[in-house]
Formats: sequence, C-alpha cells, structure tokens
Amino acid sequence: MISNINNNYASIFQVRGKQHAEAFHRFPMAVEEECASVLSYANIRPGDAVLDVPSASGFLRRHLKTSDVKYTAVDPSPIMHELCKVEIDDCHCSPMNKLPFTSGIFDVVISLAGLHHEDDLFGSFFEVNRVLTRNGKFVIAEIEENSGPAIFLNNFVHKQSSFGHQGDFFSEHYRSTLSKAGFNIIKERIAAYHWNFASIEDMTTCISLMFGIDRASPSMILAAVEDTLGIDNGPNGEICMRWCLRQVLCIPRELEELGVK
Repeated sequence: MISNINNNYASIFQVRGKQHAEAFHRFPMAVEEECASVLSYANIRPGDAVLDVPSASGFLRRHLKTSDVKYTAVDPSPIMHELCKVEIDDCHCSPMNKLPFTSGIFDVVISLAGLHHEDDLFGSFFEVNRVLTRNGKFVIAEIEENSGPAIFLNNFVHKQSSFGHQGDFFSEHYRSTLSKAGFNIIKERIAAYHWNFASIEDMTTCISLMFGIDRASPSMILAAVEDTLGIDNGPNGEICMRWCLRQVLCIPRELEELGVK
C-alpha cells in the first residue's frame, strides 16, 4: 500500500485517479444533485465558454444541460487527463497556476471540490482571473472548514486510507486570497443536498473508491457516514447521504488595479 504521498492534487490523483473515476462511472446518480446545484448557481447561458478546473475525469460535463456551451476541461493529473480524454474533446493536462490559454477567453470558470488539495491558491486564482473575460465569473463549490464533510474527510478518511487526506478547506484564507488575486465575491451560500444511492452497499463502495479507503470495512464506512454526515431515506427507497459545499460567485476586478499590465 502507498502511504505519505504528497498532499497536493496532482500527486494524489495520479495515484488514485482511476478509482475516483470508477466511482463516478459506476454510481452516476451519486453526484447528480451536487452538479445540478453548482451549475444552477453558475447560471450558464447558451454560447458561454466554460472552463472546468480541476475537471477530474470530466464528469461535470455530463450534467451540463445548457445548449451551445463550449466546455473545456483542465486537470493537473496525467492519469485524470487520460481518463478525461475518453469523453471530452477539449481537455488539457496543466497545473492550475499555469493555465495553457490566452487571456480573456472564458465566460465562466467552475471549480468543484478540488481546490482543497491545491498548493498555490493565489497563483491558481490569479490564473483564473487572467483567462476570464472582463464580464466573466468564477464559481467555486468547495468544502467548508469544520463542516461535516471536512471532518469526515480529514478525520475518518485520513485514518482509513493509505493515501491519507488533509484538505485545506474553504475559510477566510480563501476569501483573502481571492481578493489579493483580483476578485470580488458577489454572493455565497452553503448548498446542502444529498449524494444518492440505490443501496447501502452502493454507498459504501462508491465512497471507498472515491476517497481511496482501504483500511475500513463497509460497516465502518457506514457508521462514519451516519455519525458525521447523516443519511435520509428517499421517496423510492434511495439511500440519501447528506453533503454540503460552500458555493461562491466571484467577478474579476480590472487587472490594472493590481498593477498588472
């Protein structure tokens, strides 16, 4: 088993990217509510150029219902990039702080639950600012510091995975770094929803794959979910695991204000 790997996005998903992608392929309804929530918050319009970073295997694209959208995926992990290429034509392997695009070409940039493993938040936010159009928007959906998902990941998953898990979750540090990188936060909220599964077995299997849990039995995973997150019953017998993310909508200030020519 692998232990003590570097706690940054590219290193983590280079090791367990295939398992992560398998979780989304085997259990596609798990994150339907999550994807629908962030895409609704982003209010994407027909004709928008949308950048998804980090994109993982490109699963967000499957939930994008708006027509005539130009979708581009970027992920720092070569493994994730190879998996993304299977479904996404316009995808790139690149660090988040060195995006491979000219300036001012995207109307919307979405970052869904991947920033908590990013080493260089300022550089990543500054790059997003650079590639956005001047009337563009940056939408972040990230785990909130000290929330149930944060405790589940940094405590239970950290102990029960050979890979560990120490995420740097959304906090005042994010807000101050966004400001330094030239963004104004327009609105934000905690979005609460469910990850939905057909059975308890599906839920524990998906979570095991998604987070690389190899030291805990299904019963241990179930107990941790019940204790830290909570489970509701769906109207058709679904197993509905509670989850939440902070969603933040930002717009760029003029780069001239930052002294950038």
